[in-house]
Amino acid sequence: MKKLVIVLMSDINISPLRVEMSMRFALRASEDNRFEVKYFFWADGVKVPRQIQDMSHLNELFNKLLEKGITVMACVNNSNKLGEVEFIEQQGVSVLAIGPELLDLIEQDAKVITF
Repeated sequence: MKKLVIVLMSDINISPLRVEMSMRFALRASEDNRFEVKYFFWADGVKVPRQIQDMSHLNELFNKLLEKGITVMACVNNSNKLGEVEFIEQQGVSVLAIGPELLDLIEQDAKVITF
């Protein structure tokens, strides 16, 4: 099975469309049994779970990521700097050092797509 990593570095203020398309693509890819999908909130992307609380269509996509069992993580360093750690963890997202995880995945020939 091929590894696919989707990294969301944008927030709603940068591009609502990138936020939406990153989640839609992750969900679509998770339906294809050729791929193991991981979804990372990184940089400004760590603000997204809070930003989309009242945006039903985006919040629904976010919840589907979690419900489908897609590995969803947020960068601990960015989350700390932006004051989002507690909120993100309450949403069921793992908060950890994304850099080492991403390097390991790249070493394993994972495909990485950034939004």
